Amino acid sequence: MNRLGFFVARRAQFLSSLASGVFMSMIVTTLLGHYLMKWIPYTAIQDIMILWPYICFIYITTQLPVLAIQYLVPAAATSDNDTSWFPLVGLLFALAVLYVKGISMGVEGMHISGWSLITSIIDVCLMWAGNYMRR
Repeated sequence: MNRLGFFVARRAQFLSSLASGVFMSMIVTTLLGHYLMKWIPYTAIQDIMILWPYICFIYITTQLPVLAIQYLVPAAATSDNDTSWFPLVGLLFALAVLYVKGISMGVEGMHISGWSLITSIIDVCLMWAGNYMRR
């Protein structure tokens, strides 16, 4: 592959890794900010709940170019494997903190957690598919 292609592959991988970190911080901040810290009011969490499936879709869309890049340039997308676990770990961390503190979630938190779990599982499956295609 030429230098320009490798440059584009590295930038796509960086943006995908950045999206994983941002999505993880959104999950943790939304769940802990509403239920534990009380930063997010009830009306705002309802609006976030309505928009959360679209946020998950946009996140998965940012992960798809790396899947193609892993197929075309095997050496270009290696650190994205590490960051694909971030959303799942962030969700499990937020749920563990809420469980330890004894705080129960409402319908909004269950909705956000469910969509985040499905999105995280899809992301990990995409990572595995990309690794399989590299062989």
